[in-house]
Formats: sequence, structure tokens, C-alpha cells
Amino acid sequence: MEQMETRMTTRIAVVGAGTMGSGIAQVAATAGNAVIVIDASEEALQRGMAGVNRSLETLAKRGRISVAEGEDIASRINWTTDFAGARRRSSNRGHR
Repeated sequence: MEQMETRMTTRIAVVGAGTMGSGIAQVAATAGNAVIVIDASEEALQRGMAGVNRSLETLAKRGRISVAEGEDIASRINWTTDFAGARRRSSNRGHR
């Protein structure tokens, strides 16, 4: 009989959408986690999102992931400037 691996999805919050924050978000989302990236600056969020999208496109062009996998990874990352709202959403799910 074939065994199926079950994996619980973890919600991860990353504070800061700079090079490190967006990289951490991409790695966490690639591992299957739901990620929220929080930054006070909308511009920083836009740069971080663009960097992740460029990285995923490069991985797809090199054949490391499919375009669909890249889209799936990107869809697991939410970007926000709402620190309080992100905390409320996390607290409502029993995570801190």
C-alpha cells in the first residue's frame, strides 16, 4: 500500500519587504507555506513583489520550476502595509 505524506500548511509573517524579506517569503512559499509580507512602505512592497516575480520567472526559464508552479508560489504570498490587520488575521486563526 502506498503511503501519502500529509503536511500542515504553516502561516508565516515576514516583516520587511526588502531583499531579505522578499527572499524569505519566496523560500517559505516555495515550501508550501502561506506567507504575509508586511512593510510600512507601499513602494517597498511593490519592489519586493517585483523581485519575487522576476526570480520565479528566471527559475521557470531555466526549467527549475514550471510557469504554473511559479504562479502557485506567488499566489501563496500576500503583501500588505496593514500591520494591525495582519496581526488580527493571524490571531483569529490561533497563531501568534
